[in-house]
Order: sequence, then C-alpha cells, then structure tokens
Amino acid sequence: MILITAENSCRNRRFEQLKPRTRPPLNRRAIRMGSIDSGVQETHKGGTDYSMRRTVLESQEWQEIMEREKEIGPEALLEEILERRTWNNSEILWTIRRMIFYYALHDKLLQCAPIERIFENVVSMLRAFYMIFDQANPDLDDNIRSYISTKIADATWGINAGTRYYLSKISK
Repeated sequence: MILITAENSCRNRRFEQLKPRTRPPLNRRAIRMGSIDSGVQETHKGGTDYSMRRTVLESQEWQEIMEREKEIGPEALLEEILERRTWNNSEILWTIRRMIFYYALHDKLLQCAPIERIFENVVSMLRAFYMIFDQANPDLDDNIRSYISTKIADATWGINAGTRYYLSKISK
C-alpha cells in the first residue's frame, strides 16, 4: 500500500496517467481480425496486464490438453492429435514434448528405425521451428537465448567443417 504524502503526490499522479507499455504486435491487421491473440491478459483483480504476452504453457488450451492427457493417457492423446489435420499451438508443443521424450530415451525400437526416417523427422521439426521463429521473432531472455544457442551449437556436430573432415576420415 502506498501512502500519498505532499512530497510524492505529484509524482504518483504523473505515473497514474501513464499507460502500461506494450510490446508491438506481430501483425496489427491479424490481431484486429482476431486471428492472433493480442497478448493482453486479465489480472486476478480484474484489471488488464499489458506487460507480457501469454505463453502457450499458460493458455487455457494447454491446461485442457494436460487434463485430457491425465484422463486418457499420453498415447491415446497422441493418436487423437495425429488424426487431426490442423493443430493448435498447444497441440504442436505437446507433440514436440512427446518427441523429445522418446528421442531422449535412446530406446531400442528407435535405434532400429531407418536413419533416413529419423533425419526426416528432425528436419521436419527444424522447419517448423524455423517458421515459428521467423513469424514470431520472440523477445527471449538472455538465459533462454544462451541455452538455445548452446543446444543448437551442439546439434551442428556433423555439419561444420571440423566435424565433416573428421567424419570423412572415419568413413575412408
């Protein structure tokens, strides 16, 4: 609670007149047409928070998917999502989460899969991320940006000059 005194009353009045800063929308026309969420959130006190966009994990759709996963299980939910032609952002993220789970297992079944198919899967994911980053151009925290950069740098093993030379020597 702020106590307004004679010294700071003028200062407080000035801040009350300022509107909260908002990030510029990605596509003003699309937001006006209703196809993109404007990022404006309601606060728990009924006010409006213009400071940050809602993430997929904070959305109602994500909460519904997580509840559905608890009800029918992850395998049945994955089959349900795969039957649809178009997925929402929460379904896309949930599916990527499942892919990460299975690829991180290094289980025997996936090791038996043709290597070409695994490469196609990874390329499909990379294309999807490329399109998302191109369209959204998200403002990322330095820690998250550093984490993503490190993971991508690790994933370039085999495509940079040093590792390609190493692989060519091994294959001979």
